[in-house]
Amino acid sequence: MRKKKTCNPQDFGAGSVVCVCNITYCDEFEPVNVKPAFATIIESSKDGKRFFRRQISIRTQKENNATNYETDSYFEIVINRAKKYQRILGFGGTFVDSAPINIMSWPPSMARRIIRDYYSDHGLQFTVERIPIGGCDYSTRLYTVWSASAWIKTSNSLIGGTLKGKPGGKYYEIWANYLIKQFFTDESSVMIIDDNIDVLLPFTKAILEDSSARNFVSGIACQSYKNNVYP
Repeated sequence: MRKKKTCNPQDFGAGSVVCVCNITYCDEFEPVNVKPAFATIIESSKDGKRFFRRQISIRTQKENNATNYETDSYFEIVINRAKKYQRILGFGGTFVDSAPINIMSWPPSMARRIIRDYYSDHGLQFTVERIPIGGCDYSTRLYTVWSASAWIKTSNSLIGGTLKGKPGGKYYEIWANYLIKQFFTDESSVMIIDDNIDVLLPFTKAILEDSSARNFVSGIACQSYKNNVYP
């Protein structure tokens, strides 16, 4: 039996730990094999747990009533198969330009390891990726289309400012035609907003209430960086 590779923790003084991965050793995420009538809980915490897993038994209400479960810690999960919400296509992240720049600077074995940790059965099992069409947070330099071109902005810079003129004006038309020509085809799908959840509703409402704009919307994208804020 292959020995399980657990986290090699290191504390950098920020109140928690990271798992150190190098050429000689990396922890691995073991595939989840759930037994019938059990649920697997996978937990990471500030206290140092990293993909810590445990199994709990699943009992029906009848089975619970036959025991003194009120005195025990328990989870109650109610599943209504007739009520469906959105379909989840997969999980993933953003593959910005700085990622391959960094990955390609490492030894080949380490670079392969990083890719494996994201996409393999022994990693995060990512199935989708968002690839930006311009500069991003960690880019090595500023370039469009993180922003509109500097010459059509009030700031004359890629940083700050807005498009010159008013909506429907010359500069808005130049920007719109550029995006359509460079990035959109008949098969393109537009995901609107792609911003923090706290600004999702007002901007989404404005776009979807526009009878012309909403015809081009395929879905709504959002970002979230807080545990206590959700749609």
